[in-house]
Amino acid sequence: MNTLSDQTANARKGEKANDLQGVLSGLKEVWNAIKSPIKILVGSFQINANFEDVFKLPNPPSVSKMFGFLKFFQLDVAALVPFACLFDGGFDFHSKLVFNTVWPLAVGAFIMSFVLVADTIPEKVPTLVSVRSVIFVIFLTLTFFVYPVTSNTIFNSFACERFDDGFSGLVADFSIDCDSPKHKSFMVYACFMVMLYPLGIPLMYIVIM
Repeated sequence: MNTLSDQTANARKGEKANDLQGVLSGLKEVWNAIKSPIKILVGSFQINANFEDVFKLPNPPSVSKMFGFLKFFQLDVAALVPFACLFDGGFDFHSKLVFNTVWPLAVGAFIMSFVLVADTIPEKVPTLVSVRSVIFVIFLTLTFFVYPVTSNTIFNSFACERFDDGFSGLVADFSIDCDSPKHKSFMVYACFMVMLYPLGIPLMYIVIM
């Protein structure tokens, strides 16, 4: 009796696995059909969202609001959430730098942990193994979305402007003294992040290809 029950349970698991594989195959076909135009559209939105910040050109309020909305397409959480109002100590550029570089690492590590489990103990998590490729695509999509905003934030750490009185202020936040020991330590941090994001993500794509 137990043997028959086990066989029935295994058969049901096999049917569920086959159904899941069918659904994933259908979704993969749909994604392959639309991913190219979506990438072009999102890429154009990401470029337009950074236009005002990169070139430091003032725009009419309506245009600035539109560019602010487009930041959603590059997962610029720091620009979408009013952190300055949520924290008593404020939310300066240093806080933004740390936030924009740490949260993608945390989310990316969480996503890749499922891939690691699927690769380490595949016999214990067959369902996870069947969706491993989908999980990895989600990870790559995350890196695609966060690449522009993280890179822009990191490089802004080095953009300083010196005034006639000798004060050297950070262009992204003139309340920060570029000559201060605090900012110099953040510049060292930004150098490490350059290796991880602006250089690391394209290198990862090349290795995967």
